[in-house]
Amino acid sequence: MSKSSLPLVFLDAGHGGKDPGAIGNGYKEASLNRAIAKRLLEKLCDEKRVRAILTHQAAGKDINETWAARDRAAFLRDYNSSKEKIDYVLSIHLNSSTSQSASGLVVCHNSREKEAWMMYNTMTELARKEGFNIEGNRVEKIQDRPDLAILRASLLKLFEKNGLKIGDKKEFEDYFKKATDNFKGGIADSLDKVIADRVSILMATIRDERSANKPSAASEKKTESLEKEMESLRKKECAILTGIEPLVKPYEKYSVLCVENPQEGKDLRIPALLVETGFISNKEDANRIAKYPKNYAVWMGEGLYKILQI
Repeated sequence: MSKSSLPLVFLDAGHGGKDPGAIGNGYKEASLNRAIAKRLLEKLCDEKRVRAILTHQAAGKDINETWAARDRAAFLRDYNSSKEKIDYVLSIHLNSSTSQSASGLVVCHNSREKEAWMMYNTMTELARKEGFNIEGNRVEKIQDRPDLAILRASLLKLFEKNGLKIGDKKEFEDYFKKATDNFKGGIADSLDKVIADRVSILMATIRDERSANKPSAASEKKTESLEKEMESLRKKECAILTGIEPLVKPYEKYSVLCVENPQEGKDLRIPALLVETGFISNKEDANRIAKYPKNYAVWMGEGLYKILQI
């Protein structure tokens, strides 16, 4: 088989640059993702069963450069449609949880359940043979979902456009991690909770103001101002909810896991998996990945070979 006829595989190390990804147990996700990706690239290039390249490398960027997930997806889409067909994309990440006990490998896919199980089973079986348990305690071993970072960024812009500043992205983190296909409903629920919490604080302030002060022009003016702020929040919420549906629809399947061109309605889907190698919030997972990135790279590479049947 000539070099040019070998399958073309892109390796995407999640986060990087000013975006460290998740942080835990003294590690930054971006650094661990990069360590695995580099060793996986070495393995694939040495064995010459595929043509492998880092997404950053193909775009002429330094692997340490900040590069948003949405822009990576756009690059992959354009490369696939205008330069050369991409046979597979592996996106490398780590998971994180508020529970330090959550652990284990998770393989995310978009309508590629069989391939996700191939990757998961190959990695866990090879790891077991070497004396490692990377399965952890996850009930959900694989997940069918697109990369939600793109949608998150778009929503934050929508919030800002309507004058509602969401300074802490973690306010929506639980929803984004659990969401599958019910984007509109999930976003509405999350937004409603944030608004309701803020309205509750305003109402409590109003009650305190009324109980602490005798009726006065200044007190009434402050109370009136707080009530207007509360009403303004509700109006902003309505405006955002109205804008969610047209915003969400084009992006539901536009990601590293499912790259397509929503503007032209053309499906330029590229086969892809997003591999969450473990939980950076779990000490055992994080230390193992930091110490043995080459092992993870080998296990992932063998899973890729099985998927591509080479």
